[in-house]
Amino acid sequence: MPSRRDSLLVPGRRAATVYAAGVAVISATWLFGFALRVPVWSADIRMFQRPFMSATAAPAGWVGSFDGGIQALVNCTLLVALASAAYIVCLLALRRGFAHSYAAAVAGTAIAALAILPMVPQVSPDATHLAADVRTLWLHGKYPTDRDAAPASIDDPVAQQVGNFKDSWSGYGPVAYAIGGAPLPFVGDNLRANVLGQKAVSGVFLVLLAAASGFAARRLGRDPGLVAGMVGLNPLMLFVFPGDGHNDTIMMAFAVAGLPFVLALPWRSRAGGLLAGLAGVLAKFAAALAAPFVAAAWFPKLRYLIAAACLLALVGFSVALMTRSLPRVTSLGPALAFTRMSIWSTLPDADPGRGDFETRRRLAAFAYTLFGVILAAVIARHRLKTPLDVVTAAGATIWVFVFALLPGYLPWYQVWYFPFAAISGRRWLVAASMAFSIGAFLPIFALQWAGDIQRVMQVSDPHHKAVWTVFVVVAGLAVATWYYDRVTERRLQMTAEERARRAKRTARNKPLRARR
Repeated sequence: MPSRRDSLLVPGRRAATVYAAGVAVISATWLFGFALRVPVWSADIRMFQRPFMSATAAPAGWVGSFDGGIQALVNCTLLVALASAAYIVCLLALRRGFAHSYAAAVAGTAIAALAILPMVPQVSPDATHLAADVRTLWLHGKYPTDRDAAPASIDDPVAQQVGNFKDSWSGYGPVAYAIGGAPLPFVGDNLRANVLGQKAVSGVFLVLLAAASGFAARRLGRDPGLVAGMVGLNPLMLFVFPGDGHNDTIMMAFAVAGLPFVLALPWRSRAGGLLAGLAGVLAKFAAALAAPFVAAAWFPKLRYLIAAACLLALVGFSVALMTRSLPRVTSLGPALAFTRMSIWSTLPDADPGRGDFETRRRLAAFAYTLFGVILAAVIARHRLKTPLDVVTAAGATIWVFVFALLPGYLPWYQVWYFPFAAISGRRWLVAASMAFSIGAFLPIFALQWAGDIQRVMQVSDPHHKAVWTVFVVVAGLAVATWYYDRVTERRLQMTAEERARRAKRTARNKPLRARR
C-alpha cells in the first residue's frame, strides 16, 4: 500500500514530468525547426544586412529556413503553434505545482534560450547594428549616440558590414552599451560571432528576467514558478531576444529585480530598488513608464499632482512632435517611430510604406495625448494601497499603451509590460498579455510573406488585416475576461455577505432556543 506521503507526491511528479516534456518540445521546435536550418555561423552575410521588417527580407530569413512560398509560411506557422501549445502545457503544469518549480522554470528558460540561440536574426537588423555600436564604444572610444558614431563613419570590420541604418547613430542608454561589450574578448572581428555575442547577452538577460520575475512574485505573494515560466518560456520572448538579439531584456531585468524592493516599506530597501530601476532606465528609457506608479504609491497625498505632471509631460511631447521642436535625446527612437506593426498604421494615409508623413505625425500626437489622459486617470483613481495594486496598475496601463496607443510598436516592446502582467495575477491581464504575445507572430508573418499572400491567396494588405485580427481578438478576450472576473467577484462577495447574514440570524436565535 502506498503511504499518504507518496500519494501526495504523485500529482507533483506528474506535473513535473509534463513540464519537462513541454520544455523539451519548445526547445526541439526552436532548435530543429529554425535554429539549425540557417544557423548564425553558416548564414550568408546578406542575412545580417537585409531590410527591417519587410516582405523583401523573407527570402533571406524565414523562407531561407524552408522551401519558398506559402509552404514556408505554413511550416513556420505550424512550428510556432506547436511551441505555443507546449508553452501553455508548461504553464498548466507549473500552475498545478511541483517541488522546485521555480528553479525548474528558470532552468527551462535557459535550455530554451540555448536552443534558439543559433538562429540567424529573422526580422530585424538591430543585433547587427548593436554589435557595431558596442565596438564603437569599447574599441574606438566613441559614444554610439553621437552623430559621428554611425557605423558608416567608423573604421571597423563589423561596422563596415552593417547594411541597414548604417548612416544612423544608435539610440540606447549607457548601461546597454556597457553590458553589450561583455562578449568582445571572445568574438574577434567576425560579424557572425559578434552578432551571436549580442544574442547571447540578450538570452542571458531573458533568463535573469525570468528569475527576477519569479523572485518578485514570491515577495509579493504569487507563485514564483508560474510567473518565471510565463515570462521565460513565452514563444515571443524567446524569438525576439535570444532569437533575434534585441536588448530590452537588459532594461527589464534590472527594473523587475528592483521591483519588490522599491515597493517595500523601509526606505533603505526602496533606495536599492531605485538604483536597480535607474540602471534599467539607463539601458533604455522605456523602463521609466513604471516610475509614476511607484511615485504615487510612495507619496499618496501627491498622486493628483503626479497625475497632472504626467498629463502635462505627454501633452507637451505631443505639441513638440507636431511642431518638430523635439530635442535629440538618447533612446527616444521608439517614441518618434511610426511602424507598420502598429494599429495606427492601418488608418487611411498612415501606412509608413505609402502614407502621408503629416498624417502620421498628427496621429502620433493624438496617441500620446490619449495615453497621457489614461495614465493620469489611472494614477489618480486606481487603488494603490498594496504592492500588487501598483504592479497591476503599471502592467495594465503599459499594456494598453503598447497594445493600442504606441505608434512605433514593435513585437519586442511587449516585454515592457509582460513581467508586470504575469506578477499581477489578474486573469484578464494575464490572458490578454499571453494572447497578444502569441498573436504577435501573425502580423510578422503577414509582413514577411505579403507578396505570396497577395498573389496566392488574393488577400490585399495582409499585414493590415493581420494587425486588426489580433487587435479585435485580444481586445475581445480582455473585455470578456474582465467582465467574467467582475461577475465572479460580485457573486463571491454576495455569497460572503449572505453567509454573514445567516450567521447573525443564527446568533440571534440561539438565546430564544435556550429560553424555550
